Amino acid sequence: MPVSRELSVTYAGETFGGSSARQITGYTIDEADWQGSRFEFEFITSAASDAAFKTEIDAIRTAFRTPRGDLVVTQNGQDLISWKQSNNTGFDANPVVVKDGDPADTGLSRHFRIRIDFGQPADKIANVEFRRYSTVNVVYDSSRRRTVTISGVYTANSSDGTTGSFAQYRSKITNYGSTVVNGIDGSATWEVIGEPSVQRNETDKVTNFSIVFGEIIHNQSTGTVNDSAIVDPVMNIVREKYAPGDSTTGGFSFGGAGGPGAFNAGPNGNTTGGTSDVTGVMDPAAGPGNPGQTTTLQRPMRIIVTYQCGIDQTVTKDITGKWKSTIRPFLTCAFRACT
Repeated sequence: MPVSRELSVTYAGETFGGSSARQITGYTIDEADWQGSRFEFEFITSAASDAAFKTEIDAIRTAFRTPRGDLVVTQNGQDLISWKQSNNTGFDANPVVVKDGDPADTGLSRHFRIRIDFGQPADKIANVEFRRYSTVNVVYDSSRRRTVTISGVYTANSSDGTTGSFAQYRSKITNYGSTVVNGIDGSATWEVIGEPSVQRNETDKVTNFSIVFGEIIHNQSTGTVNDSAIVDPVMNIVREKYAPGDSTTGGFSFGGAGGPGAFNAGPNGNTTGGTSDVTGVMDPAAGPGNPGQTTTLQRPMRIIVTYQCGIDQTVTKDITGKWKSTIRPFLTCAFRACT
């Protein structure tokens, strides 16, 4: 006759120990660490007929081939262990059932050994907000501009019992990322320039992430260092003075407040004054009076501006409007300054 025990184990809807006919034998074993937990126990089950015995064996194997179940270990009505997929207190359970031979094995009885592995929420360190761990990588380019990559893992939230790992990541990463980059340099201006990898597992209990922050060292729009809609802009300005057909002997200059003969122009580029000179410069010897200020007309030049950036669609989807209102005026101002 089965012996009732104070201890009972329930997994995937099946109960062992307690007042059930499935008798827990020996000691139970449980382990837990920051990332996971394990529970082991052994039991004997029996039946009165071959048909009933087959039904019992099938039920046991079905239960312990079912992943992601809830485990509750109870003693006299008190839950000693409660690791549940349903409320994120223990997740993605992976059970194993072993029949490895025992004197209790008979025609109508079996001895089984059970092991169940669980993932655990990151809930034991204050203020990590269910972030299991993270690493920070800082890269300097040739201009000493910094790029910071933060990688890590968020778990589902066991405090509210409902928030999945991806939503937990999305709700916390902005503040956490800002804390990290401001710890590197609180006087710098930073922006998110990419999230190259955000991997959520099938059950939404674990999310692995990688997010990249870039340092902003130039204005992104007129008078603004960090434009929230513009991401990681790159602008190149090329100035070309070559102009086909233009003279290569020098530019024209105009002077004021001079006397007669103060302006000379001619084909020889002479600077000594006289009607044959073509420097276009003011020659004091050419006439009385102060030559005044000289203004030189330079040859034409071509300015080529190339620009690319990302537009954060969570800020605006109106790319044309952003171009007309912000980017084009900024580029116009930039290449005028370049001249």
